[in-house]
Parts: sequence; structure tokens; C-alpha cells
Amino acid sequence: MGGAALETGMSTDITAYCLLNSGTEAQRQQWLPKIAAGEEIMEIAISEPDAGSDVQGIKAQAIRDGEDYILNGQKMWITNGPLLTTLLVVARTPETAGRDIFNMFLVPANAPGVTHVGPTELLIRSAGGVSEFFFDNVRIPKANLLGGVEGKGLAAAFSVLLIGRVCMAARSTATAELALQLTLDHVKERKAFNQRIIDFQNTQFQLAAAAAEIAACRALTDQAITGLYNGTLTDVEAAKAKYFTTEAEWRILDSCFQLFGGAAFSNDHPMSKIWTGGRAHRVFGGTSEIMRTIIARSLMKD
Repeated sequence: MGGAALETGMSTDITAYCLLNSGTEAQRQQWLPKIAAGEEIMEIAISEPDAGSDVQGIKAQAIRDGEDYILNGQKMWITNGPLLTTLLVVARTPETAGRDIFNMFLVPANAPGVTHVGPTELLIRSAGGVSEFFFDNVRIPKANLLGGVEGKGLAAAFSVLLIGRVCMAARSTATAELALQLTLDHVKERKAFNQRIIDFQNTQFQLAAAAAEIAACRALTDQAITGLYNGTLTDVEAAKAKYFTTEAEWRILDSCFQLFGGAAFSNDHPMSKIWTGGRAHRVFGGTSEIMRTIIARSLMKD
């Protein structure tokens, strides 16, 4: 997916979740067994050059043509591009009343009119790059309309973002915990001025703050996961979990990075890789600014 959900965080497992919850029985029977068997590699295509976290800004269009749809547009930030067999593409369909509705379509990656460009390498060295897809008059049968009913694309996209934000909260919390453990191991062994680094009060205070924030991250993440499984998780609660954990993670990673000193600047050092990857979490799945906007809107309601 993309800036809204840069597809490193929205992989085939989340696509399967979308199919399971929003697809027709025929669609579930057709695609889910293949996904489980590893025969189908699928990604959700939401983000565009001018639309990421703002899903309603999508410009890709799927216009009705008899029993089919004709898809035109561009999607970007798609992981696994060269390996994909199918994309779940979110597009708008013009309505005669002057308004558009959003739909999601299962589009074979090798369908006529589909062009793949990339991958483009990312700052995150382990991500494997992302790709762009272009759709030029791609004909899509109505059977490939997710859910079989028009107008459900936006809700399906938001459900994907919801679970993606919970996953990002869990990932950020786990990454912060790993960074803290690596740092503890380091400062207990490394010495400066004839004493261990952990014996300095400044070090102790930084690690204590990290431990407290991680505990809060765990509580928020557990709450979000419980809500997700119970079907009670709201977009506001998911935004709170995603925002707090990714911002706390970044503070913790930066603090831990500093305690490693110059060693962490080596590309081969674990802390270097963790620090670089953690920076992306404040963007993937919806930026921190979008999360704050979602939370703020809930506070402004009567």
C-alpha cells in the first residue's frame, strides 16, 4: 500500500484479512486458499502520488462499462511488486448524481494494461524496495468487485488501515523493547572514565524513561488488539495506539542510539538498522499528523 500504509506494513496477511471480512463467499473461496498455500501474493493498492493518508483524495477511476469496469490510474509504494500476482486496488467510480463512490477491485498483476515500474530501494535496507503500478484501460469483470456491491471500497480500505495501525503499534512496541535490551547489554559492559556506562545517572534516567514508555506502549497496544478481536476498536483508539507507540518508539530509539556512541553509525550494527527502520513507523500506516487529526476531531464533537 502506501504513505497511508506503505506496503511494508500492509502485506498479504492483511490483504487476506480484507478478503475474509469484505469479500464475497466466492471471492474468499477463490483467493484465500491460494494465499494460505503461498500461491497468491497479493497487496492492497491505496496510495497515489497525491493521495496517501488522505484516502478520499484518490484519483484512480474505475468507470462502468456494461458488466465490467475500466480502470485507469496510478498506485505507488507497493511492496513485493515484481512478485505480485494480484492487487486489491481502491478506485473511485463516478456517479450520475455528480458524486463518486469508492470501490475495491481484485486486479491480476499481469492483466492487459497493467504496468509495473520498480522496485525503488528505500532508506530501510531490509524492505526490498517498493514499486509503482500504472493502469491503462484495464478491464475488470464485476466478479472482481470486492464484496460484490458498489460503494464499499472506502470502508474496506479503512478496515485495512485500522488493522495496519494496530500492527504498527505492536511492531513499534516490540522494536522499542529490543532496542532497550540491546542497549542494556551494551551499557553494562562498555566502560568510560573507569566505570560502566550504566553507572552514570544520566544513563539510568534515560533507560528508566524508556522502560516506563514501553510499559505504556504495551498497555495501549494490548487494548487495541483486544478491541480488534472483539470488534469494538474505533478509528480513534487505533490512532491513539499508533500515534503514541510510534512516537515513543522514536524517542527510545534515538536515546538508545546515543548511548551506543559512534558504534551505532556502522551500517552493520543492529542499532543502526533498528534506528533507521523505526523512523519509518511514524509515517507508515498513516503519519503522526494524521493520527493527531483523527484524535482531535473526536475531541471536537458535541
